[in-house]
Formats: sequence, structure tokens, C-alpha cells
Amino acid sequence: MRISLLLEREPFPSILEETLSRFWSHHFGQGITVRWQNGRSLNHTQGQTWLVNAYLNAIFVPDAQPTVFDPIRREFSRSPVWWKRPLQAVYVQTALSRPTAQWLAQAYLSVSPSVPQAQAQLVIAGNHKIRWLDRHEGKVYGIRKTGFHDQFMRQEIEARQQATACGVSVPALLSADEESYSWFCEQLVSGTPINRLTDQQQANAAVQQVYTALTNLYAQTETQMSIGEYAAMLQRRILALVDSHHLLTEGEKTIVRQQVAQLGERLDAVTAPVTLALTHGDFQPANILLNEAGVWLIDWEYAAQRQIGYDALVYHCAARFPAGLAQRVQRFVTAGLSRSLPGTVLWPTEAARQHSATLFMLEETLFQLTQINQPIFITAGAGWIGWKQVMTQWTTILWEQPVG
Repeated sequence: MRISLLLEREPFPSILEETLSRFWSHHFGQGITVRWQNGRSLNHTQGQTWLVNAYLNAIFVPDAQPTVFDPIRREFSRSPVWWKRPLQAVYVQTALSRPTAQWLAQAYLSVSPSVPQAQAQLVIAGNHKIRWLDRHEGKVYGIRKTGFHDQFMRQEIEARQQATACGVSVPALLSADEESYSWFCEQLVSGTPINRLTDQQQANAAVQQVYTALTNLYAQTETQMSIGEYAAMLQRRILALVDSHHLLTEGEKTIVRQQVAQLGERLDAVTAPVTLALTHGDFQPANILLNEAGVWLIDWEYAAQRQIGYDALVYHCAARFPAGLAQRVQRFVTAGLSRSLPGTVLWPTEAARQHSATLFMLEETLFQLTQINQPIFITAGAGWIGWKQVMTQWTTILWEQPVG
């Protein structure tokens, strides 16, 4: 998630200050102070300056080495929307070059004392962690944001260890805080997200390769229960979150309870089995990277035990884009997967796909509620607004379908 969006959802400046101050002080063995300042840094002389570009999600010193920006260039230089590409390419080039970077930055950090070898470093903000890239050492530190609970960091560390053991190409985990789950250190891997590739065949081959590896992870972690039992478990977890959620109004809570009950009614009596397995949780093109060394699957913070077809549905239905999602899920129910993935012959009938789709909507509701369940958040954000619309559309579609 870009800094421009994080600023709307949470007190990001103070979170960043405290997160970097805490970690850098520990890492370098001396107190380091970080202060966020809005505006340009043209006249800043106190402390080391780090520029903040909220749209490119990049924080860097003005004299950063050009190679530091390789991950940013790979992600942002080529827009997926064809008519935006020329202007976006020019903006990225200008925003990451001296001296124009200072003019296009929206804020800056004042760091004191200076971080050593900062010219080879880059800070990238994320949903639940801050990434500090050190190109000189070839390492990336994932740092849990101050004020955030440890669930996502724990999930990431544990799932990556299992995935690596099953042959999934994940950047090597070099070390980690497995006591308080406040940070981990991984191999620096710079790759192009497959949705930014010009060659669609190359992108498709990358998806096939990484999903084949994921099926090994599924096979090693699978369990079974009845569809009705799994649906009931999801409902209990959702309702527990809803009851205690500080960002939802009472009206929103009532609507979620009603929608979840409606979905549950379709599945409560279904005794057919469903296979559960450890899933990546955010299997989308932006998290599949391609470089000279191969294909990499990153961002495991949403990994959890879910129905075995969950990752395939996230990818096939473009679930991280709420506009039209309910309709895409319904097309899956009626027609199956339009993009074949290895080992996804999981739904031989329309009834099986209907059950899976309804489970998927419960799983996604839990995913969305968990996403925004941070006590430090000041608003649920656009993602939750979009999901509410998806659920309203899906329950309307479901109401029109025969029970079975």
C-alpha cells in the first residue's frame, strides 16, 4: 500500500518515526532520532535528510545510488494501463533523479545521527511493516510497524519457513526475531512484478511455475473437515471480530452479521468435505516477481489455513480489486476457471463451485476484517468500503440462486 493511502488510514508519520527510530537504534547500537517534516527539504540543514515520495512509496537520501531504485523502477515505471505509461515513465525517472527528486517529494525525514551508508539504502512502506533495503549488504529488513500487533509478522515468518521447505521460491530468510516477532531479515531480491511485464506469455509461465510449487505446500499441510463445519468456524471468527471492532459502526456490524448469516445458511447442512491447506493469502500478480534468477513469491503476511483453492480464486477472480468482484465470482460459479492453474481441477460441478464461492466470500470477509483490525487505525479505508459493496452485491446474487 502506498504512503499516500497509508496517510489516510493511520497516523503514518508518527508510526514511521517511532518504527525507524526503534529499529535503527537497536541495529546500530546508539540512539537515532527520526522526525517527519511535510514539504520540501530544500533548506533543511539539521540532520541527515531522507526524501519521502508518497506516490512511489519510496524514502531515500538525495544522493542515493541509482541502483537503489531498481525495485521502484520495476514496479512503477510501466503502468498496467496503456495510456498512462508515457507520463508515468517520465514521472518515475524525474522523481528518482537529482536534483528533481527534492522538488517532487511530498515530505522528508530528518535523521540524527546519520545512518551509515545511506546512499545504498531505501525504505519502503507497507500495510503492516516497513521494509529497509540495504543494497550494499544485499539484505532487506522487514520491521513491524509500531502500534501494530504481531499476527502478520508471525504468519509471514512461519509460513515462509514452511514454503521454503516445500520448494517454493521465496527470498531466503536470513534471521528473524521469533520471540516478539518485531522484525526479520531476508535476501534482497529485486524482480519485476508480472503485471508490469510486456510479455504476457512470460507472465503466464511465471504464474504456472510458482503455483506448481504452491501445490507442494498444499499437499504437505492439508487437512479435511465438512463444508458445514468449516463455514461455522469462519462465521464464529468473523462475528468475534465484528463484536470487538473499533472502526465499524453499529449499523455496519448489524449488516455484516446479517450477510454472514445468509451465507452460512447455504452451507450449514452441507456434509461434503472441503480440503484445507496453508495458503499464501495474497496470490496476485503484484506479489509474483521475475528476474534473471527465476520466479519469486513474496509477501506472506496473510498466509493461513483456508480452502485449498483459495489462492487460485484470489488470482482468477482478481480479488484484490473490488470493482466487479461479485460478478467475477459468479462467472466462476457458472463457468469455472478461465485461466487454468496446475492442480486446480477442484470443482467438477456447478454446485461444488457454488459451495466454494460461498466459502470464499466468508474467507474474504474474515480477511478484510483482519486487515483493518489494528487499534492504531483511524479509518477502515477504501478497501473496506469496496468490500461492503462486494458483499451487498454477492448476497443479492446468492438470494436469486436456488439452495443446493
